[in-house]
Parts: sequence; structure tokens; C-alpha cells
Amino acid sequence: MPKIEVRTVSVYAFRLAKEGPEYLALHRRQGLDLGDTWQAVHGRIDPAETAVQAAWREVGEETGLTPIGFWSLDFIEQFYVAEIDTVELVPCFAAQLKGPIALGAEHDDYRWMKLEEILRAFVWPGQREALRTLHFEIALPLFEGRPINPFLEISPERQEGQAT
Repeated sequence: MPKIEVRTVSVYAFRLAKEGPEYLALHRRQGLDLGDTWQAVHGRIDPAETAVQAAWREVGEETGLTPIGFWSLDFIEQFYVAEIDTVELVPCFAAQLKGPIALGAEHDDYRWMKLEEILRAFVWPGQREALRTLHFEIALPLFEGRPINPFLEISPERQEGQAT
């Protein structure tokens, strides 16, 4: 019987540009698993970490930045890994970034893209759905000055893993 595991997180980063929200796509180096693809921030959850802590850490490792806003996307990516007969569930987060990107070792390029462009660049349907969720639930409302569901925001205390 297949296992169900939660071992990784995804963070969909955005910035508010003059013309509207833009989304970060990181290009994975050739020669690595899933090399030569455009991706969001992804990474493993270390044994002593919560998913929130892993997401926060991965943003810093892969972009060199500290988010100025951080939210749960209320979206879980899911996929099946045949080699280990496992269904992977991946909690998704959103990070608002500001400043120059400093790529980590796994990536060789990055681009800020409008929603339509990044939807074409990402390979998996779950990633595209996570981006749509980010756009309509967080980034676009922020850009337009509309309220965001307050239950999605992750406070600084929770980012560091402290009790809320």
C-alpha cells in the first residue's frame, strides 16, 4: 500500500511592481533532479523543523532575502512518486519579497514574471493552481488595497516556530 508523506514545502514568492504583482521563477541548474525547469522555492523539511520554519529557511537559502510578508496559501500540492510508492503532500506558502535576489547553488537564473507568463513557464498543474491561489487570494488584493483573509497570514513568531 502506498505511503503518504509530507517531506517538502513550496513557497511562491511575489513582489508588487508598479504595473501589478510579479511572481518569482527560479531556473534549476541542468544536471540536478528536475534540471532546466522553472520553479518556485522548494525544499526539504528538516527533522527538527515545522513546515513554516522550513519554508522561511528555504526562501533565505534560495533567494538571499527575508520575506516582508508571509502567508499560508491554503493549498497543498500533491503528486505520486512511483520509485518509492509514495504520495507526497507539499504545504504551500506565499512570500512577499523586496530587494535583489542572490541565488543559491541549485539555481542559475531567475525572472520576475506576470501571472500569465509564469503559468506557461511552470511544468506541473499543481504549481499553476498554487500560483492562481496566490494571485487571487493575496497578491492582487494587496496590490489593489483590498483586505486579505487574516487567517492566512503567518506572524513573525510563527515563522520562527514560537508559540502564538
